[in-house]
Amino acid sequence: MKLFCLPYAGGSASSIYSQWKKPLSNQGIEVVPIELPGRGRRMGETLLTDLNEMAVDGCSTICKLATHEPYGIFGYSMGALLAYEIYYLLKGRGIPEPVQMFFAAKSPPDYPGNYLIHDLPDEAFKQEIYKLEGTPALALDDPNLSAILLPVLRADYMALENYVFQPRKEKLQGVVSVLYGIDDSITKSNIDGWSRHTSARCQFHAFHGGHFFIKDAPAILNAVSTMSTAKMEGDS
Repeated sequence: MKLFCLPYAGGSASSIYSQWKKPLSNQGIEVVPIELPGRGRRMGETLLTDLNEMAVDGCSTICKLATHEPYGIFGYSMGALLAYEIYYLLKGRGIPEPVQMFFAAKSPPDYPGNYLIHDLPDEAFKQEIYKLEGTPALALDDPNLSAILLPVLRADYMALENYVFQPRKEKLQGVVSVLYGIDDSITKSNIDGWSRHTSARCQFHAFHGGHFFIKDAPAILNAVSTMSTAKMEGDS
Protein backbone atom coordinates (compact mmCIF):
# COMPACT_ATOMS: atom_id res chain seq x y z
CA MET A 1 0.00 0.00 0.00
CA LYS A 2 1.25 3.47 -0.88
CA LEU A 3 0.60 6.31 1.55
CA PHE A 4 0.72 9.73 -0.08
CA CYS A 5 1.59 12.37 2.53
CA LEU A 6 0.82 16.08 2.33
CA PRO A 7 2.55 18.77 4.43
CA TYR A 8 1.40 21.37 6.91
CA ALA A 9 1.72 25.09 6.09
CA GLY A 10 5.31 26.14 5.51
CA GLY A 11 6.55 22.56 5.47
CA SER A 12 8.38 20.37 3.00
CA ALA A 13 6.73 16.97 2.65
CA SER A 14 10.07 15.26 2.02
CA SER A 15 11.52 16.71 5.20
CA ILE A 16 8.44 16.02 7.35
CA TYR A 17 7.83 12.44 6.28
CA SER A 18 11.32 11.12 5.48
CA GLN A 19 11.63 9.55 8.95
CA TRP A 20 8.39 7.65 8.36
CA LYS A 21 9.68 5.67 5.40
CA LYS A 22 11.70 2.94 7.08
CA PRO A 23 9.34 2.16 10.00
CA LEU A 24 6.26 1.98 7.77
CA SER A 25 8.01 0.06 5.00
CA ASN A 26 8.47 -2.72 7.56
CA GLN A 27 4.67 -2.83 7.77
CA GLY A 28 4.18 -3.02 4.01
CA ILE A 29 3.42 0.70 3.63
CA GLU A 30 5.37 2.80 1.13
CA VAL A 31 5.46 6.44 2.25
CA VAL A 32 5.33 8.86 -0.70
CA PRO A 33 5.77 12.54 0.29
CA ILE A 34 3.89 14.90 -2.04
CA GLU A 35 6.11 17.95 -2.41
CA LEU A 36 4.44 21.25 -3.30
CA PRO A 37 6.05 23.95 -5.47
CA GLY A 38 8.53 26.30 -3.83
CA ARG A 39 9.97 23.95 -1.21
CA GLY A 40 12.24 20.94 -0.91
CA ARG A 41 13.33 19.55 -4.26
CA ARG A 42 10.89 21.98 -5.93
CA MET A 43 12.46 25.03 -4.32
CA GLY A 44 13.00 26.79 -7.64
CA GLU A 45 9.33 26.65 -8.63
CA THR A 46 6.83 29.44 -8.07
CA LEU A 47 4.90 29.28 -4.82
CA LEU A 48 1.15 28.77 -5.11
CA THR A 49 -1.20 30.98 -3.09
CA ASP A 50 -4.47 29.24 -3.99
CA LEU A 51 -5.38 26.04 -2.20
CA ASN A 52 -7.30 24.66 -5.16
CA GLU A 53 -4.25 25.13 -7.38
CA MET A 54 -2.16 23.34 -4.76
CA ALA A 55 -4.69 20.48 -4.80
CA VAL A 56 -4.50 20.23 -8.60
CA ASP A 57 -0.72 20.07 -8.38
CA GLY A 58 -0.82 17.36 -5.72
CA CYS A 59 -3.47 15.44 -7.62
CA SER A 60 -1.34 15.42 -10.76
CA THR A 61 1.57 13.96 -8.81
CA ILE A 62 -0.58 11.24 -7.25
CA CYS A 63 -2.07 10.36 -10.65
CA LYS A 64 1.44 9.67 -11.94
CA LEU A 65 2.43 7.55 -8.95
CA ALA A 66 -0.79 5.70 -8.13
CA THR A 67 -0.83 2.19 -9.53
CA HIS A 68 -3.31 -0.64 -9.28
CA GLU A 69 -2.32 -1.33 -5.68
CA PRO A 70 -4.35 0.14 -2.78
CA TYR A 71 -3.29 3.55 -1.55
CA GLY A 72 -4.12 6.01 1.19
CA ILE A 73 -3.70 9.75 1.66
CA PHE A 74 -2.41 11.43 4.82
CA GLY A 75 -2.71 15.18 5.29
CA TYR A 76 -1.53 17.22 8.27
CA SER A 77 -3.16 20.60 9.04
CA MET A 78 -3.13 22.41 5.67
CA GLY A 79 -2.31 19.03 4.16
CA ALA A 80 -5.59 17.62 5.51
CA LEU A 81 -7.55 20.26 3.61
CA LEU A 82 -5.49 19.49 0.51
CA ALA A 83 -6.17 15.77 0.96
CA TYR A 84 -9.91 16.46 1.09
CA GLU A 85 -9.85 18.46 -2.14
CA ILE A 86 -7.52 15.99 -3.86
CA TYR A 87 -9.92 13.15 -3.08
CA TYR A 88 -12.59 14.74 -5.26
CA LEU A 89 -10.15 15.70 -8.00
CA LEU A 90 -9.00 12.08 -8.22
CA LYS A 91 -12.59 10.93 -8.33
CA GLY A 92 -13.31 13.40 -11.15
CA ARG A 93 -10.36 12.02 -13.13
CA GLY A 94 -11.62 8.46 -12.79
CA ILE A 95 -8.75 7.37 -10.52
CA PRO A 96 -9.74 4.60 -8.09
CA GLU A 97 -10.45 6.23 -4.75
CA PRO A 98 -8.09 5.78 -1.80
CA VAL A 99 -8.92 2.97 0.56
CA GLN A 100 -8.12 5.16 3.54
CA MET A 101 -7.93 8.87 4.32
CA PHE A 102 -6.07 10.37 7.28
CA PHE A 103 -6.93 13.93 8.32
CA ALA A 104 -4.70 15.26 11.10
CA ALA A 105 -4.71 18.51 13.12
CA LYS A 106 -7.44 20.17 11.06
CA SER A 107 -11.05 21.15 11.48
CA PRO A 108 -13.41 19.89 8.76
CA PRO A 109 -13.38 21.84 5.48
CA ASP A 110 -16.69 23.59 6.11
CA TYR A 111 -15.47 25.08 9.38
CA PRO A 112 -14.22 28.66 8.88
CA GLY A 113 -10.65 29.40 9.92
CA ASN A 114 -10.08 31.82 12.77
CA TYR A 115 -6.88 33.46 11.53
CA LEU A 116 -6.08 36.32 9.18
CA ILE A 117 -2.35 36.66 9.37
CA HIS A 118 -0.78 36.25 5.94
CA ASP A 119 -0.45 39.98 5.24
CA LEU A 120 0.78 41.05 8.69
CA PRO A 121 4.16 42.80 8.95
CA ASP A 122 7.06 40.38 9.34
CA GLU A 123 7.46 40.62 13.12
CA ALA A 124 3.75 40.32 13.82
CA PHE A 125 3.48 37.42 11.38
CA LYS A 126 6.38 35.65 13.08
CA GLN A 127 4.72 36.02 16.48
CA GLU A 128 1.59 34.33 15.19
CA ILE A 129 3.66 31.48 13.75
CA TYR A 130 5.53 31.09 17.05
CA LYS A 131 2.22 30.52 18.85
CA LEU A 132 1.67 27.31 16.89
CA GLU A 133 5.02 25.98 18.13
CA GLY A 134 5.77 24.27 14.83
CA THR A 135 8.55 26.47 13.45
CA PRO A 136 11.63 26.95 15.67
CA ALA A 137 12.12 30.58 16.66
CA LEU A 138 15.80 30.28 15.74
CA ALA A 139 14.82 29.50 12.15
CA LEU A 140 12.66 32.59 11.71
CA ASP A 141 15.14 34.78 13.56
CA ASP A 142 17.96 33.75 11.25
CA PRO A 143 17.99 36.22 8.30
CA ASN A 144 19.00 33.58 5.76
CA LEU A 145 16.49 30.95 6.87
CA SER A 146 13.76 33.53 7.36
CA ALA A 147 14.21 34.70 3.76
CA ILE A 148 13.33 31.17 2.66
CA LEU A 149 10.66 30.27 5.20
CA LEU A 150 8.59 33.46 5.41
CA PRO A 151 7.50 33.52 1.73
CA VAL A 152 6.44 29.87 1.95
CA LEU A 153 4.47 30.45 5.16
CA ARG A 154 2.80 33.58 3.79
CA ALA A 155 1.82 31.82 0.57
CA ASP A 156 0.35 28.88 2.47
CA TYR A 157 -1.59 31.05 4.90
CA MET A 158 -2.92 33.13 2.03
CA ALA A 159 -4.18 29.91 0.45
CA LEU A 160 -5.79 28.79 3.71
CA GLU A 161 -7.37 32.13 4.50
CA ASN A 162 -8.87 32.53 1.02
CA TYR A 163 -10.16 28.96 0.78
CA VAL A 164 -13.90 28.70 0.08
CA PHE A 165 -15.59 25.41 0.91
CA GLN A 166 -17.68 23.88 -1.88
CA PRO A 167 -20.28 21.33 -0.68
CA ARG A 168 -20.20 17.97 -2.47
CA LYS A 169 -23.17 15.78 -3.27
CA GLU A 170 -21.19 12.63 -2.51
CA LYS A 171 -19.48 12.11 0.83
CA LEU A 172 -16.06 10.55 1.35
CA GLN A 173 -16.06 6.81 0.85
CA GLY A 174 -13.89 4.25 2.58
CA VAL A 175 -12.30 4.49 6.00
CA VAL A 176 -11.64 7.99 7.33
CA SER A 177 -9.33 8.45 10.31
CA VAL A 178 -9.14 11.81 12.09
CA LEU A 179 -6.11 12.49 14.28
CA TYR A 180 -5.97 15.37 16.75
CA GLY A 181 -3.95 16.73 19.66
CA ILE A 182 -5.75 16.95 23.00
CA ASP A 183 -4.10 20.31 23.74
CA ASP A 184 -4.68 21.82 20.30
CA SER A 185 -6.73 25.01 19.97
CA ILE A 186 -8.96 23.05 17.59
CA THR A 187 -11.64 21.68 19.88
CA LYS A 188 -12.94 18.12 19.87
CA SER A 189 -16.40 19.42 18.92
CA ASN A 190 -14.88 20.93 15.78
CA ILE A 191 -12.98 17.74 15.00
CA ASP A 192 -16.19 15.72 15.33
CA GLY A 193 -17.51 17.67 12.33
CA TRP A 194 -15.55 15.42 9.97
CA SER A 195 -18.36 12.88 10.43
CA ARG A 196 -20.58 15.14 8.30
CA HIS A 197 -18.34 14.47 5.31
CA THR A 198 -18.11 10.68 5.47
CA SER A 199 -20.51 8.00 4.34
CA ALA A 200 -18.64 5.20 6.09
CA ARG A 201 -17.20 4.97 9.58
CA CYS A 202 -15.11 7.87 10.80
CA GLN A 203 -12.46 6.97 13.36
CA PHE A 204 -11.12 9.54 15.85
CA HIS A 205 -7.72 9.23 17.49
CA ALA A 206 -6.40 11.54 20.22
CA PHE A 207 -2.70 12.23 20.81
CA HIS A 208 -0.83 14.02 23.55
CA GLY A 209 0.30 17.47 22.47
CA GLY A 210 -0.91 20.61 20.77
CA HIS A 211 -1.24 21.46 17.10
CA PHE A 212 2.09 19.84 16.25
CA PHE A 213 1.56 16.51 17.96
CA ILE A 214 3.17 15.10 14.80
CA LYS A 215 6.45 15.61 16.66
CA ASP A 216 5.57 12.46 18.60
CA ALA A 217 6.38 10.41 15.53
CA PRO A 218 6.38 6.93 17.17
CA ALA A 219 2.81 7.35 18.43
CA ILE A 220 1.53 8.50 15.03
CA LEU A 221 3.45 5.83 13.12
CA ASN A 222 2.06 3.15 15.39
CA ALA A 223 -1.49 4.44 14.87
CA VAL A 224 -1.14 4.80 11.09
CA SER A 225 0.42 1.36 10.81
CA THR A 226 -2.27 -0.25 12.93
CA MET A 227 -5.14 1.42 11.09
CA SER A 228 -3.68 0.73 7.64
CA THR A 229 -2.91 -2.90 8.45
CA ALA A 230 -6.42 -3.41 9.82
CA LYS A 231 -7.85 -1.95 6.62
CA MET A 232 -5.72 -4.16 4.36
CA GLU A 233 -6.51 -7.28 6.37
CA GLY A 234 -10.19 -6.42 6.23
CA ASP A 235 -10.02 -6.25 2.43
CA SER A 236 -8.12 -9.52 2.06
